[in-house]
Amino acid sequence: MGLLKLLADRARRTGRKITLVLDNGSTFTSKRSLAEMHRLREWIEVFWLPTYTSEQLNLIENLWAHLKRIYFSRMLTKHLHEFPVAVIKLLKSLAIPGALRRALKPQKRTGGCQNLPRVA
Repeated sequence: MGLLKLLADRARRTGRKITLVLDNGSTFTSKRSLAEMHRLREWIEVFWLPTYTSEQLNLIENLWAHLKRIYFSRMLTKHLHEFPVAVIKLLKSLAIPGALRRALKPQKRTGGCQNLPRVA
């Protein structure tokens, strides 16, 4: 609930209500989250995306699913604390022209992550 509190604090400081656009993920629809959003309704307004269109309206979800399934699930690091650093390095490498297109190419079943630079 830390983010909601920070957003509400900012809204109070600026005197401007904040509108969140959320999908129906379990994180947002848990009893605790809904209770906190209700408590802060004076400062935070929630616009709910329709359940059936969340992925269609938020195309980045497809990219995240692909990256998790193909790359993050196979990414090995020696120590757990190195994993977030490796993920950030991977995401930054996708900013190179053409890298995202290469990363999204269909992978050979045995090939793994050959289209991405080594990050770990």
